[in-house]
Amino acid sequence: MKRRLRLRGPDEVGEALDLVPLQLREHAYWVRSLWGEPSATIDWRFWQYSDTGNVPGIRGDVDLNVFSGAPALWQSVLDAPRAP
Repeated sequence: MKRRLRLRGPDEVGEALDLVPLQLREHAYWVRSLWGEPSATIDWRFWQYSDTGNVPGIRGDVDLNVFSGAPALWQSVLDAPRAP
């Protein structure tokens, strides 16, 4: 099972990678960077690029994210079991 590591911004990513145990470094990251695309040296799977997005039918701000991966990988995310 893959585990996700959530980091708040680009400065924390570089610092945090030094603290991540070697066995976790093989996993993709969900990175929040409101200031620009994450570094190409980081294996990110999701990138939150805004926390002030708008979606019709939803009141208030929403997070906007980008997925990095092949369509089959995205389908595997959608097909994954959900927590109860």
